[in-house]
Amino acid sequence: MECVTGVDEPKTLLRGWHRTAAIGALESNLWSMWSVLGAPPGARLIDTDELLAVESQVGRAICNAVVRIRSDAGRADELIDERFDSSRRRRVPLVWMIGPTARPVDLRARLTRRGMDHVHSMSGMIGDITDIRVLGISSPAGIDIVAADPACPQRWLQLMIGGFGGSTDDEGYLRSLFSHAGLGRNTLLWSAVRHGRPMANAVVRLADGVAGVYAATASAEAWGDGSARACIVRALQEARRRGYTTAVVHAPPAAVALYRQVGFTEVAPFDLFAGPGASQPGPSFW
Repeated sequence: MECVTGVDEPKTLLRGWHRTAAIGALESNLWSMWSVLGAPPGARLIDTDELLAVESQVGRAICNAVVRIRSDAGRADELIDERFDSSRRRRVPLVWMIGPTARPVDLRARLTRRGMDHVHSMSGMIGDITDIRVLGISSPAGIDIVAADPACPQRWLQLMIGGFGGSTDDEGYLRSLFSHAGLGRNTLLWSAVRHGRPMANAVVRLADGVAGVYAATASAEAWGDGSARACIVRALQEARRRGYTTAVVHAPPAAVALYRQVGFTEVAPFDLFAGPGASQPGPSFW
């Protein structure tokens, strides 16, 4: 495992995991999940030793993002300016996720000087699926938790358009994203359904030895009723059945206490920066 400069010496977080290794899992799983956003036709994935970024024509910030940069100080401004220029040419917003191993160390100041704002710090967290308390929680009354059908994306699309903060104009991109996600293989997508109506979704990405939790999306009707959590539980149960023992999550501030309660441990912050016009997903997205 690569040494993480500027990070404290490894300490045990949970069985078999030190902080440096946990940071590696949090970052690599995030990169794997976000890379899917660059797969649909018309989108682009940029994956080099220095940079991981996705581009699209969809006017949603998370579809036009930089999620990894590791460069020397002299080269950084060129890479940053390329991303800003690309965003302006395509007339789409830009977001930038800064993980613990991002370089150069003054990246936050460089983005701020270019007009990007710090949206919030997500908490990278890790949990033991063999011991995590959430796995014993049952579904809300009247809710069925069902696996996504690759041949029928409509249920997922309805909620994701709302969760993205998007519009029906984004449906073509999202429909293609659904087909490229590797459903049932390395991407587990479950929906909560009440009387045939979708209430919530959750995604778990199986990559780099851990199960990463993403995009817990609830309808306004289901917000706070446990439907999204039940989807997460079901996906993590499936990951456990497949032999995974560890889960990671990049929790926004409002969700940190919940993940602590069910057994996750905080590892390191992931800072989200957004440029002008970058509307962010509402609280239901996570």
